[in-house]
Amino acid sequence: MFGIFYKAKTHHKVYKLFSAFAYCVAIFSPLFVLPQLVKIWQQKNAQELSLLTWGGYTFGALLWFIYGIVHKEKPIVITNLMLFVIYSAILVSMLIYR
Repeated sequence: MFGIFYKAKTHHKVYKLFSAFAYCVAIFSPLFVLPQLVKIWQQKNAQELSLLTWGGYTFGALLWFIYGIVHKEKPIVITNLMLFVIYSAILVSMLIYR
């Protein structure tokens, strides 16, 4: 009996730890795209970037953001909201600096 209780308790701890990790990833992974945006702004040049590719990334982030809202998955919402904002800024910058 105690073995079952211990496993459930351990499972709960693992779940909480994994959830905390997911939130960290949700916040930090979109930040890895920022150097691309900064490079565009500093160089005032985006000719080597594909508008189709970044448009696809932006659209995909929007769809995942909506999915996260519908399914009430906060890490998915956080990550894809941040990505959508950054990708949109890259798209706008690409249109300005082409």
